[in-house]
Amino acid sequence: MNDLIYDRTAADVVYAKAHPGSATALKGCYNVTDLNRVGEWCKTLADLLRAQGYRVTVAPKTDWTMTNMPSQTALAQYLTTVATLKAAYIAMPSTPALPTSMNNLTFSMANDIEKNLADMLMLLKYMVAQMRPCGTFYCGEGSL
Repeated sequence: MNDLIYDRTAADVVYAKAHPGSATALKGCYNVTDLNRVGEWCKTLADLLRAQGYRVTVAPKTDWTMTNMPSQTALAQYLTTVATLKAAYIAMPSTPALPTSMNNLTFSMANDIEKNLADMLMLLKYMVAQMRPCGTFYCGEGSL
C-alpha cells in the first residue's frame, strides 16, 4: 500500500501546473491515485480499529479511475469516511481539522486529510505496542 502524503507544498503545485501530464508532478495534483490511496488506508484503519474492539463501519471507495469523475456526493462521502474513522478513535491535539468540503481543495487541505489518517495509524500502533497479554503482570507484584 502506498504511503500517505501529507507534505505537499506550494512548490509541488507550481511544478504540477508547469508539467501537466507528467508522472513526476503527481504530488502537486489531487487525482484518482490520491482518492484510492486514502480509500485503501481508510479500509486498513477500519480493520485495525475493529481488531481492537472499536465499532466502526465504513465503505471507502478504492476503485476510482480517470474515466469516472467523482460527483459532489461521492467526494462528500469520501470526507465522511475519514471523519467517521476520526470520530471512532482519538486524535492528537496537533492533528489538523478535516476540510468540510472538497470544493476548492488546496494542497494544505489535501495534506490535512492524509495527516489525520497518519496520526491515527501512529496512535493505533502505540496503543497495540503497550498492550499486555492477560496474566503477564499482577497488581502489587513484587512489593508488600
